[in-house]
Amino acid sequence: MPKRTLPPLSRRSLLRTIGACFVMERFCTGLFADVPGNAKLAEAADRGRRFLESLVDPALNLLPEYRRAKVYWLFHDNYLASKVLAKSNTDLAAKITAAIRRFGIDHSGKVEILFGESKQPLPFRQYELTEVGRIGEKIVRTEVVKDTVLKDWQE
Repeated sequence: MPKRTLPPLSRRSLLRTIGACFVMERFCTGLFADVPGNAKLAEAADRGRRFLESLVDPALNLLPEYRRAKVYWLFHDNYLASKVLAKSNTDLAAKITAAIRRFGIDHSGKVEILFGESKQPLPFRQYELTEVGRIGEKIVRTEVVKDTVLKDWQE
C-alpha cells in the first residue's frame, strides 16, 4: 500500500489538535476508567501527544505552527503543548516552558484562564500579534495583551 502524505497543518488545525489532546488528557483519563472504549480514547490521546512531540524543533525546543513552518508561536501553541505534555513527557514540557521564558514571555493574559493562571482574566482585552525574535530564518511570535478593553466583551 503506498504511503499517504498529508498536507501541512494550519495553525488552527494545530491548535485544534492540542486542544483535543488536552481535553482527552484532562477529562477522559481516569474519569472513564471502567467505561468500555476507554482504551480507544487513551490511544487517541497518546497518538496526539506523540504527534506534538514529533513537531518539536530540538534547536529551539518549540513546536512550529505546522511541520516545516518557519513561524513558532509561544502563546498559545507552545504553551498549550507544554500543558498537554506535562504528565506524559515532563522533560519536554519543561524544555518548552523554558524556551518560552527565554524570549522574555511568561504569559499571554488569555489562555491561562483555562488553568486558573490568569492574573486578570476579565474584562477581555485586545491583543496584538507580535514578533519576539528571529533565529536564522525562524520567526518566533506571540500574542501580547493590551490595556484596551474589547468592545462588548461581555457578549
